[in-house]
Amino acid sequence: MDVTRAEWSDEPAPTQVRVGSKWPSVLGVISIVLSMWGIFAGGCGVLAMAGMGMGGSFSGLPRNGVSLARVWVNTAHIAGAFVLGVVLLVAGISLINRRRGAVRLILIWAWSRIALAVVIMVLKMGTGGITINQMPQGLTQSAKVFWTVIGIVIGLSLVTAYPVFNLIWFRRGRIREEVRGW
Repeated sequence: MDVTRAEWSDEPAPTQVRVGSKWPSVLGVISIVLSMWGIFAGGCGVLAMAGMGMGGSFSGLPRNGVSLARVWVNTAHIAGAFVLGVVLLVAGISLINRRRGAVRLILIWAWSRIALAVVIMVLKMGTGGITINQMPQGLTQSAKVFWTVIGIVIGLSLVTAYPVFNLIWFRRGRIREEVRGW
C-alpha cells in the first residue's frame, strides 16, 4: 500500500469539497431542544387553564385571591412561550438546513424573548405574582427586598441567556460572512 503525504495532509485535495462549519447544526439542535421546552410548557399551560375552566370564560374570578389581571398575565406568558417556541423550532430547523432566513428568525425570536421576559416580569410584579410578602416571616424588610431582586435578576438572566448569546453570535463579522454564502 503506497501512502503519500497528501493523504495525511490537512489540506483538502482539489477534488474534495470542504465541509462547512459545525455551528449551524449545533445552534440548530440547541434551538430545537429549547423550542420544545417552550412549546411543551405553553401547551401544558393552555391545557391546565382549560382544565380549570379558564379557557373560554373568566367568570367567577377572582378565585382563591387570584385577580383577573394576574390570570391574563399568566395567559399572555403561556401564549407567548408557545408562539416563541414555534418560531424557535422553525428557526432551528432552518439553521440546520443553512437557510439565510434562519438568522432573521432567530434574531426576531431573541428580541421577542427578551421583551416578553421583561414585560411579563414587570406585569407579574404589578399584579402580585411576585411579592415580598411570600417570603418567610423571620426576614427583615430589606432582606426580603434583597432576595426578591436576586430572584428577579437570576430569573431574567436564565431566560435571556440564549437570546443574548444569539444576538452577540450573529453580530460577528465572520458569522455574517458565512451566512451570506448560504
